[in-house]
Amino acid sequence: MNFMRTAGRLGIVKDALAQLLAKVRAFRPALSLTGLVEAEERLLRQLEGGFEPGGPYRGVWVRDAYFLGSFLLEKGRTHAVARMAEVLSSHQIGSGGTLVHGRGSPKTGFEPRKMDMQLVSEFEGGLPTSVHEGIDEVYGFYPDIDSTCLFVALLGKLIDHTGSRALAETYLPAIERALRYVGSRDTDGDLLPEQLENEDWADNLLRSGNVTYSQATYLLALDHAVRVHELLGAGDEAEETRNTFLETRKAVDGKLWVGDRYVDSIDIYGSYIPTASQDTSLLLLVPGADQARAVRHLEYLWEELWTAKGPLNLVPARAECAPRRLRPHDYQNSTVWPWFTAVHCESTLKFGKVDQASQLLRVVFPYSFFEWYDPFNVRRRGFYPFRTSAAAVLSVARQNTEELGLGQAAAKNQSHELGSMTV
Repeated sequence: MNFMRTAGRLGIVKDALAQLLAKVRAFRPALSLTGLVEAEERLLRQLEGGFEPGGPYRGVWVRDAYFLGSFLLEKGRTHAVARMAEVLSSHQIGSGGTLVHGRGSPKTGFEPRKMDMQLVSEFEGGLPTSVHEGIDEVYGFYPDIDSTCLFVALLGKLIDHTGSRALAETYLPAIERALRYVGSRDTDGDLLPEQLENEDWADNLLRSGNVTYSQATYLLALDHAVRVHELLGAGDEAEETRNTFLETRKAVDGKLWVGDRYVDSIDIYGSYIPTASQDTSLLLLVPGADQARAVRHLEYLWEELWTAKGPLNLVPARAECAPRRLRPHDYQNSTVWPWFTAVHCESTLKFGKVDQASQLLRVVFPYSFFEWYDPFNVRRRGFYPFRTSAAAVLSVARQNTEELGLGQAAAKNQSHELGSMTV
């Protein structure tokens, strides 16, 4: 037993040293068309080995797969995304496999538990947070709303991209099961699904109830489901799903728009959480966003989140985090996430704020392959290479090269902070 403990510690030390060396040698692309092409080629090579997000994240993480798959579709790697869709569908809850949950849930005391058949039946249609080492893990108590909905959105993107009725027929049952599961999480009848703590990407911030980001992923999934029904000529089903989308969009705007902004969430106790959260910008990318509200919310995010070295993902920092206790400017607790800065950038472009979008991209582009960093001490940063960040940043840069002036951007635009990133 002592030998095993020692071996485990040595393994942790070895991984830590490998990360340290990787960060020292980190690739930091210049903000130019040449830098974009070089970064895209590097990411494509990294994804040839599979769909792992990178760093210590082994296996497939469902929410990350949406961003990785979107990038691959844009680069013409349709077969790779089709394989990814097949793998994810085979792990939809109810398809068999070894299922555990609760490692990130206060309800289980942050102890993982094997799901019994009753829970498997209750969770049917949801997606695990991750699939690794033969285990399908739901990190919180219930399957994540965002992981499940981004699975639907990825299937929808693949079907849109190919225009394939065969794919639509193949994956429609999985889409419908996923949406039934998410709909079942509306426990109070207000059309908005509820979540318990840590059932979204920010899995230490203890967000619960109606989380604006999670609602955005639900709307995104419903929108894709409408188009799948339309492709199959299922008019009645398309109309029913469209009505669900419109009613849910109205409920989100009615409940989560407070004063002159979208709040982070309304928790399970009914309290508004007024934190300025960057991931709320995803809601602005969903069809039906009100122009005036979107512009005001973007102004609010800019005022609250912007620093000279990048936008914080939330302000103020959370006082309580678990299971990992996070101080301010650590990991998910008020740091810069290139992944969500890319979403933020895309929403600012959609609503005509090109100058702000250019600033957002300029500061995070050299950090594209990092998970996160502390803008007040850029030596403190997350895992490398983190492919989810790279996929999101490179996608928005590629789709908007003209608007962002990348064709004319020179190497001088490379972040002047690169030198300070040396360990």
